[in-house]
Amino acid sequence: MTKRLVLLLVVLSLAGLASAAELPDRDVLLTDDGTLYTVESIPSEERRILRLTITRGDETSSAIVPATAASEYHSSPSLAYDSESQTLFVFWGRSGRSFSRTLMLASLHEGEWSNPSVIDTREYDFNTNLRIGVTRKIEDVDDQGTPVVLSELILHAVWWNENGDGESARYSMITLEKGKVATVTVRDMTEFVAPYDRGPQDYSKPETKNALLRQPLLFPSPSRDTIDVVFGDVAANTLRRVTLKPVSKGGRIRVPIGVRGGRMDVPQLAVGADGNSRLAGLAGAEGRLALYVRGDRAVSYAMFDGKAWSPARTVLVNASISAEVAIDALRDLLSQ
Repeated sequence: MTKRLVLLLVVLSLAGLASAAELPDRDVLLTDDGTLYTVESIPSEERRILRLTITRGDETSSAIVPATAASEYHSSPSLAYDSESQTLFVFWGRSGRSFSRTLMLASLHEGEWSNPSVIDTREYDFNTNLRIGVTRKIEDVDDQGTPVVLSELILHAVWWNENGDGESARYSMITLEKGKVATVTVRDMTEFVAPYDRGPQDYSKPETKNALLRQPLLFPSPSRDTIDVVFGDVAANTLRRVTLKPVSKGGRIRVPIGVRGGRMDVPQLAVGADGNSRLAGLAGAEGRLALYVRGDRAVSYAMFDGKAWSPARTVLVNASISAEVAIDALRDLLSQ
């Protein structure tokens, strides 16, 4: 590792910490029963910790995520919820004084927090835009070789990774045993791109960085047996979409090798210009998607009909139309 590279990564890390200190760093999740969870990174002396707020009707409670209370710098939280087990999962990044950032996971069940688990840690890596999702089914075969579907809670995480060798989206499949992390598999999302679709002729570096490409998203299927990952390929200046279906063989759950996804054009949706903006998305039938950015004064969005993106459009937020109302309307539009 050269001094120049170390200096670059220090600058990247400091820039990320400064940004997190200045901009809202949070995630929000609404469950089917109407419970609203909000997790945010907040300052505490010379550190940052995670605070979870739970709102049920008129009742609101807040508490610090225990694994973040003692030391170091905790940021980029992301939430997922499993309604069957009524378990909330929190995925975040933990930074110390070394040139590394550890990706962490903890869960909340019946008011009790699990011990935190390490999902990924590599020296000199800078990780941003963490997301987490849940599937509930896997495919296996019985003793006669007949395919069967089993109930199995599996967590999926994606994030954007930068280091001295380049940048790309990374993915992790996390299996649980009695509520505790059993196995963690980490892959670079480029492994799911077909070799014929990543020739050298495609790899021309974009003149400007498109922030949208650096915010990978997860979309669990309604049947909860597959998960779609939409991620950016900055070298080819395109979006890619991959469907991952966990399978079991001999009792061992694995990510199927050879899953391939196609390209998608990049919508003309501004991400990052608004200090409160973060890319989010909704999935519909027949490959339809909606990507949106929620700001203080507007919700901007673009729709994908399975073939092409619509122009970016904006819904202004005011006393009559809240951001939540605008997003619900977008969800209804996607289902039509």
